[in-house]
Amino acid sequence: MEYQGILLGMGNPLLDISAVVDQGFLDKYDLKSNDAILAEEKHLPMYHEMASKYKVEFIAGGATQNSIRVAQWMLQIPGATGYMGSIGKDKFGEEMKKNAKQAGVNVHYHEDESPTGTCAVCVVGDQRSLVANLSAANCYKIDHLKKPENWALVEKAKYYYIAGFFLTVSPESIMLVSEHAAAKNKVFMMNLSAPFICEFFKDVQDKVFPYMDYVFGNETEARTFSKVHGWETENVEEIALKISQLPKASGTHKRITVITQGADPVVVAGDGKVKLFPVTLLPKEKLVDTNGAGHFFARFGMDHLSGSRDFRAYSDEMGCHEWESAGFIVIWFLSDLIVGLIFAIDSWVAIVDSRIGGREIVKEGCHMLVALLCPAFEIRWFEAIICGSAVRWMLRGIFGEVYDGFSIIDGGVFHGGLAELFTLQQGKKMIIPLEWHLVEENWKVYWILLDNSQ
Repeated sequence: MEYQGILLGMGNPLLDISAVVDQGFLDKYDLKSNDAILAEEKHLPMYHEMASKYKVEFIAGGATQNSIRVAQWMLQIPGATGYMGSIGKDKFGEEMKKNAKQAGVNVHYHEDESPTGTCAVCVVGDQRSLVANLSAANCYKIDHLKKPENWALVEKAKYYYIAGFFLTVSPESIMLVSEHAAAKNKVFMMNLSAPFICEFFKDVQDKVFPYMDYVFGNETEARTFSKVHGWETENVEEIALKISQLPKASGTHKRITVITQGADPVVVAGDGKVKLFPVTLLPKEKLVDTNGAGHFFARFGMDHLSGSRDFRAYSDEMGCHEWESAGFIVIWFLSDLIVGLIFAIDSWVAIVDSRIGGREIVKEGCHMLVALLCPAFEIRWFEAIICGSAVRWMLRGIFGEVYDGFSIIDGGVFHGGLAELFTLQQGKKMIIPLEWHLVEENWKVYWILLDNSQ
C-alpha cells in the first residue's frame, strides 16, 4: 500500500497552555472538571492569570492535530499524514509549523492576521478542563481548501479524520471533504469531541453524519447526543448501536461507532452488533491528568484502518507486550542459568579427573547439575534482586532525575490498548522521548500516551 499522504486531518491548531491549578480557579471562571468549552469574554483574563500565577507548559496541540501527529509518529513514514487548519502569523504559528514538520506531518496551514489560537488546560487532580480561544483557528475558509495545492492532499488521501470541534469553524469544508470521500469510496472519520458540540451544533453535525464511516466519542458525549436526539436512553451500548444505524450517504462502508468509558469497557458497535473491549486498569496514583485524552485513542482507529490491524492487537501493543517481555526474561534467565551450570560443572569434572572420556564427563555433569540446580537458582535469584536493586539505587543517587527518566521508559504502559493521554509520574520527574508535544526545556516536559476521555 502507498502510504504517502494516506491520512488527512483538518481541525483547529491550538497552542495548549497547560498548568496545574486549584478548584478555586475553576470556580472563579465557572469551569467544570473533565469538560471542554469555547472561551467567552469572561474567560479571556484566565490565560494571563495562568501564566503569571502557575507554572505553565506550552504544547503544540488541538484535537485533530494531536491525533494526526501521533498517527505520523506510529507510521514512521515522512509525509504519510497531512493536516490543514488556520494559524496566526506570529511566533506561536512559526513554532507550530516547525514542530509539525519535524514530526513528519505535511502541513498546509492557512495563515491569518489574527493571533494563533490557544487552549487553556486547567489540571485539577487527575482531571482537566479545556477552554479554547480559537482566534486564528476560527478563521479557516473553504477557499483555502479549494486551492489546487491543498485539494491535491484531499485527492491523494484515502482516510480522513476531523474532530467535531471543526464544525464550529468551517462546516462547509467538512462537507466538501466528506462528499468527496463518499463519491470515491474512501473512509471518513469524525469525533463527537465534546458535549457542547452535540448540543449546540446539532444541525451541522446531523448534516455531515450520513458521511461518517467511523464515529469516536466518550460516554458523556454519547449520552448528550442521545438526549438532543430524543432517544430517551443513557445506556451507552444502546446509544452506540443507534449511532451506527443512522442513515448513510454511501453503502460502501458500514458505520462503526467507538465509545470510550474511562476505566469501563470500550463499546464498539456496527453491523447491528455491539462488542465490549475491557480496559486494563492503571493504578490511580500513576495518573496525573487526562489532558489530550482520546486523541491518541482515535489515532488507533486510523492505524487500524490504514494498516489493516485488528483493534485487539493494540491491547498487547499498548501494554508494551508485557507478557511477551516477561516470558522472554524468564526464559533467558533460566537458559543462562542452565547453560552456565553445564559449562561450569563439566569443566570442573574434566579438570578433577582428566582420565575419563567425554561421555563420562557429560554423565557426571548431568548428575551434578540435577543436584545443584535448586541451590544455583536460589543464588542467581538473590543475585538478580540484590545486585539489581543495589545498582539501581546507586545510579539513582548519582544521576538523580535523569536516571529516573530513562529508567521508566517501560512506564509507557499504554493501558489496555485503549489509550488516552496522561502524564505518568514515577519518582519526581520522567522523560519520554516523544516528538508530538512541544518540548521547551530538556528534562522538564514529560508526557505519555494513555486512557480515555475526549
